[in-house]
Amino acid sequence: MIIGSTRLLGEAVTPKGSATGPLFFVNGNQGNMYVMTQDGLFVTQLFQDVRQGKLWQMPSAQRGMLVDDLTLHDENFFPTVTQVPDGSVYLMAGATPALVKVEGLESLRPLAATEFQLGLDDLRTCGDFVNVREAARQARLDPQVLLVPLVSEEPTLNHQLKDWAKSQWVPIDKRGVAAYFDSHSKPYDVEAAAAVANHRLFVVWKTGDPGLLKNSGEFEELLFKTGGALDLMVSVSPDSNLRILVTEVNRRTKAMLYEGGQAHPRGAPKATDVSNQIELATDGQGDFEVVVPFELIGLNPSVNSKVKGDIGILRGDGRQTVERVYWHNKATAIVSDVPSEMELTPELWGSWEIGRREP
Repeated sequence: MIIGSTRLLGEAVTPKGSATGPLFFVNGNQGNMYVMTQDGLFVTQLFQDVRQGKLWQMPSAQRGMLVDDLTLHDENFFPTVTQVPDGSVYLMAGATPALVKVEGLESLRPLAATEFQLGLDDLRTCGDFVNVREAARQARLDPQVLLVPLVSEEPTLNHQLKDWAKSQWVPIDKRGVAAYFDSHSKPYDVEAAAAVANHRLFVVWKTGDPGLLKNSGEFEELLFKTGGALDLMVSVSPDSNLRILVTEVNRRTKAMLYEGGQAHPRGAPKATDVSNQIELATDGQGDFEVVVPFELIGLNPSVNSKVKGDIGILRGDGRQTVERVYWHNKATAIVSDVPSEMELTPELWGSWEIGRREP
């Protein structure tokens, strides 16, 4: 594990007599260093983490003594590594004014090439494994239910979210801890709630991120690849598994409906632009409200008192999506594989109870 890496320590070195090729050294902030191959494989750690090693405080230094179990102490910012003409590799220890020879690099050998065959069945097995593991995690918890009340007045978005004061808020992302010292970082505090009124579904997100919906929209069918978004999933029947992604492209609302079910192959839902049917509002502080007409998702509270559903967010930098986080389905870490990111898995969504009157 590489902890607290700070910078490269000079140019790459090529160990004499080794077939591994060039190696590069990375400084660690805890009094150690790391050695890597040019294609990113970990080789070894030099010196020890300050929390585990002995301090460089020996009674006397002797030429040729081993220093493997010593630490250079934390915040040792400026060591350097150099390879001399005879192939030997030396490092200047940094805050400790010592010249250290690195030995044993010539013994490194590359891993032998191995043939590996990956077929379609193997890919399906991998996908099933992720879903089965997530289902097992959910089974260990108490049933997760989102109450979606029937309200007499349509909620409106305001800075205090007053119309949602009595709603059930479900957590989407509560990870992290409050930082200390001079950092302003704090835990994520992302929640969502939902309600129905006047044949429309209202969903609100509290994200704390005013810029969440930055999205290039370069490929409208792939909004989940090009930035942040609000994500809403509803399944009113086995033949109607729906996902609505809502974001902003050039400051205009952009919404795509992805439709799956028994009539559609797994992992290949149909995509339709529904921007003109979705209402998006924001307070400019990271709270967002989306309004969806019943007919778009086939919802009828008098018939569909219970449905499967999930609520989440996508985070990105305005050009690419870097994270997907949801209330119920936590097996959503992949952001580098289009079929996985597009796949609809209602068996991993939570339960929504719709139509209960407001308190």
